[in-house]
Amino acid sequence: MGDIIRMFKKAYPLIIILILSLVISLAPSVHAEGGYPEPLVWTDEPDYAPGETIMIIGSGFKPNADLTINVGRPDAIVDAIYTQSNEVGNFSCYYGPVSIEGDYNITVTDGTNVAETTFTDCWVLIRMYYSADHKPFSSEVDCRGYDYMFNPGKNAYVTFYMLQYNTKYRVEFWAHINGNYQNMTQMAYTFNSGSSNQHSDVVQIPQNGPLSTDGHPWYIKIYKNNYLLSQREFWVATIKTYKDPQMSILCNTFLPGETIYIKGEGLKPLTWIAISYYYKGNSNPVKINGPYYIKTDTHGTFTTTYLCAGPNGEWIILVRWSCWCWCPSQHYKTESFFVVPELPFGTITAILAAFSALVLKKKLH
Repeated sequence: MGDIIRMFKKAYPLIIILILSLVISLAPSVHAEGGYPEPLVWTDEPDYAPGETIMIIGSGFKPNADLTINVGRPDAIVDAIYTQSNEVGNFSCYYGPVSIEGDYNITVTDGTNVAETTFTDCWVLIRMYYSADHKPFSSEVDCRGYDYMFNPGKNAYVTFYMLQYNTKYRVEFWAHINGNYQNMTQMAYTFNSGSSNQHSDVVQIPQNGPLSTDGHPWYIKIYKNNYLLSQREFWVATIKTYKDPQMSILCNTFLPGETIYIKGEGLKPLTWIAISYYYKGNSNPVKINGPYYIKTDTHGTFTTTYLCAGPNGEWIILVRWSCWCWCPSQHYKTESFFVVPELPFGTITAILAAFSALVLKKKLH
């Protein structure tokens, strides 16, 4: 027996190293597929008014590399900008001011990697918000609170800026249905700007409206005298929670120790998204886990799981477009809720139940 104990003591450091290696290998990775993040480029706004300057931001390029940025204008002229990435492959620069109304295309390359994005210059700005107070959900979301991903049946708070005074406008919503974009005529409406150069509305996304599947977002459009002044894409998506791995039993109530099966649909295809889990309780939401990164499939769908360990109360799942950079995600988020009921023996029992479930799951594998 003494020899066995001495052998165990000698092997103890190695056992600890092996356990730590296993834990690290099981931990969620920031790069879900193990590779370097793909190059991305975006602008600080989706559209601009004439005379505004654009901030171009990018990440995932070669470190300390010379970058060429080509900006294709609506008049077919291409402007070139030259800058450098920093030590981790990120960059930011400015372009403008813009003065030609229409669509602009941005292409960035470091000689090996290429990324593209677009923005618009228009006379009417469209902003959409998830909440009436225009406040962001958390620091993971851009501080201006812009949001262009909504759940069916929920409200979208829309504000139009830079309107002409005492002018009649028409607003339409277009969705992709049966292979073609169609005007959702039941959502269309008109308004008069009166004595203000901005106008706000509350619009409900139809409960039975189509999701933005297969890379087809919705569009909100504003017209004056049947002339399209501006449009903005947005996404209608769902985040649902299930009891079973087959995702056939919808549920929003889970016991501590249960695995929650999560499915998102209607998101942008082949796009990295970040998922975080917040505990709401009786105060402001507090992030407990995340962000974890996952890539949507060609239909804009993803699936994942989360081990529900309590405490009791309301939890929130935050899903946002991942920008792979140092700044908060802009424009995109959605929320889904589930409730953890109280157990008879309180929080300690909840924690023990969660731990037991985890141990059992490891043994089964």
